[in-house]
Amino acid sequence: MEPEAAITVLRKDLLRKKWNALCTDDKTLHPVEYCLIRYRDYTFQDIVHIENQALLQSEGQFVVKPNALDASIAINVASCNAQLAVAISRTKEELTKLALDVDSLGISIFPEILVEAMIPRSASLHPGAEFSAEFISTPAETDVHHQLIGITQKYIDRETHVEVAHHHPSESFPPSLLANLEASIKRLLHDLKINCSISHWEFIVTTEDKLALVEGQLRPAGDQIMELIRLATGVDPYVRLFDAMFSCNNHEHSRQIPLTRSNIVAAVHFPKPSSNIFGPMQLDLGALTKDASDHSVTVSRDFFSANLWSSDSNWSQRYVAVLTVGDSYQSAYDQCLTLVSQLRLIGFNDEGAELVAGMQLKAV
Repeated sequence: MEPEAAITVLRKDLLRKKWNALCTDDKTLHPVEYCLIRYRDYTFQDIVHIENQALLQSEGQFVVKPNALDASIAINVASCNAQLAVAISRTKEELTKLALDVDSLGISIFPEILVEAMIPRSASLHPGAEFSAEFISTPAETDVHHQLIGITQKYIDRETHVEVAHHHPSESFPPSLLANLEASIKRLLHDLKINCSISHWEFIVTTEDKLALVEGQLRPAGDQIMELIRLATGVDPYVRLFDAMFSCNNHEHSRQIPLTRSNIVAAVHFPKPSSNIFGPMQLDLGALTKDASDHSVTVSRDFFSANLWSSDSNWSQRYVAVLTVGDSYQSAYDQCLTLVSQLRLIGFNDEGAELVAGMQLKAV
C-alpha cells in the first residue's frame, strides 16, 4: 500500500474530495459539502487554515467530527447554524482531552476538525439507513481484483452516533444502488493503488435514494462484522486474502465470494445495562454457554476494570457483544433479545450497595 493511500483515507477531507469528484460523473451518488478547520496544535486555540468557510455561514444541519479519527469519537451534531459553535467547542474539548491521554503513548492527534453538511437519511429503509460495505482486493494476473464481499445493515444510536448493532446481509439496501456502490468503491481503490487488502466503507442512503459516503478505512471492519460475513457466506475473507498473498494460483483466490447464503443471517448487538452500574462488575450468563453453534457472548477485557457502565449508549462502554445466527433477519434478532434477557450484571449502585441489573438492546 502506498503511504499516500493511507493518508488519504485517514484524513477525511482528502477522501471527501475524491468522493465528491466521483459524484460529478454519477448522479446516483450524493456529494457532501464540508469545511476543514486546521489549528496550530491540539489545544485547538489558534486557527491557521480554513477551507470552504462559506459552509459555516450557511443554514442547515451539521455534523462536527475529528478529521482523522474513526468510530464515534468526538462527533457532535448541530441541528441549526446557531448551534454550530457549541458543537465545534464540544468536539475541541473531547479531542484536547484525548490528545493529552494518548500523548504519553507517542500518539499524535491531528489538530483538525471537519464540519460537514448533515446527510439526509432515507426514511423508507431501516432506521438510520446506514450500511457498511466490505471489499477484498487481491492481485490478479494483469491487474487487481476488487470484489464486494458483503453489505451490512448498521444501527446507530441517533443521540450518541454509537453503533449498537449490525445485521448481515442487509435486508434493506436498495438493489438498484448495488452496481453504483461497487463501481464507485472500485474506482476509489484503483485510484488509491490498493492491490492486497480488505477495506471497509460506510454509507448512508439519502432521502433521494442516493449513496453518500460516510467514511472509509483500508482495513477490515471491526465490531465482529468480518465474523458475520464468514457465517453468512461460508467463506473466511482473511483466509482468501492470505491465500492471495502467498499463493501463485491467481485464479483460485479471484473466485467470487457469495454475498449471501440461503437462509443464513448473522447479527451482533451491543447490549447496555438497564441502569447505571458501578464496578467492579461481573457478568452472569445464567444458563447460557459462552460459545455455542448459533450464538456467542463476548466480553471486553476493559469490562473487568471499568468503574462505571452507563445505561446510555457510549462508544467506549460497549463491553459485551452478543452474536447470533438465524434462518431469517427476525430470527437472528429474536435470538439476541432472548439471550440478552438472560444476562445479569452484578455490581454496585452510586451509594455502594450491591446491585443486580438486567441488560437490554437499544431499539432498532
